Amino acid sequence: MIKYLLYLSILIWPFGLFLFFKIPQLNQNIYLLDLVVGSLAVLFLLSKKNRQELIKSDLFKPLALLSFSLVASFLLNLNGKTHQELLSTLFYSARFVCYPFLFFIAKKQDQKDLLSVSIFAVCLFFLFAILQYLFLPDLRFFKLLGFDDHYYRLAGTLLDPNFAGAIISVVAIATLYYSNFSLLLITLIALGLTFSRASYVSFISTAVALGVYTKKTKTLLLIGLLGIIIYLSPKPFGEGVNLLRTFSIFSRLSSWQTGLQLFLAKPIFGWGLQKIAIDNSFIYLLATTGLVGFTAFICLLKTIYVNIKPLNRLLLFVILVHSLFNNSLYFIWIYFFFWLILALEFKEYKSP
Repeated sequence: MIKYLLYLSILIWPFGLFLFFKIPQLNQNIYLLDLVVGSLAVLFLLSKKNRQELIKSDLFKPLALLSFSLVASFLLNLNGKTHQELLSTLFYSARFVCYPFLFFIAKKQDQKDLLSVSIFAVCLFFLFAILQYLFLPDLRFFKLLGFDDHYYRLAGTLLDPNFAGAIISVVAIATLYYSNFSLLLITLIALGLTFSRASYVSFISTAVALGVYTKKTKTLLLIGLLGIIIYLSPKPFGEGVNLLRTFSIFSRLSSWQTGLQLFLAKPIFGWGLQKIAIDNSFIYLLATTGLVGFTAFICLLKTIYVNIKPLNRLLLFVILVHSLFNNSLYFIWIYFFFWLILALEFKEYKSP
């Protein structure tokens, strides 16, 4: 049962924001992906064997501390919140805790089958993104629904080129790692069409790190190739495709300042998980869960890092760098992708 639910969640993932329903009392969308992942977490914990393995795991202590911090921040921020706000915080907290169980569940599956399903889902994601760019490049009408007004930028089913760019950057690094240059060219073209500077930075910084790791200076040529792709990409009138735009830079700086002010006001347990516009996942975590939650999550990442292979580490690095400029890590589809790729057991690359 768990195996098929996991595969279902992976196949749901590329459909992005389009599989949801709304609960009026919560005043927010409930995504099918959330329901499936929540069910996976519950089923995993219902097994005595799984619980015993979890307790013995090196990840148990940071996960327990993280859960404690979420409960504490929720209880300490009860006063002054409406019933709807409390429900929203509970929902965000449940999501935050449930998704890491993907790592444990995926680790127990047949890795060959899991990788095949994951690759198929990524291909669907790319297909939808390319179709969106070719046939629906003008996404400005989505502003009426609360989204940013993107024009001639590849955004796919996430309706946001920055988040789509994060996924594409991860795939680009994976194809680069295995020297699959035909697929790499496709991913670089898709990456260029996002016009997402955060995605460019995350890809370039990781490509440089990979070049140093493999002692291959040829990877640096990819920076020039990406530059050529960006230069040749269509750039109709609009601020979104202007790489010299400054509005988003000042907006990010302002959000960082707001986040740090919130953190300093409640530094221990924060304000509780909620929807706050902070364009940095680390500052967001500090503001919402305080030092306790932040420390627990960093310890969790550190513990995972020492137990995963080089490619998984590189892919982790891509997302963490991207999260310095957007609240990427806790965006549902990236958060899902994050835990999945950490669990996948990729083959070691051997130079010919």
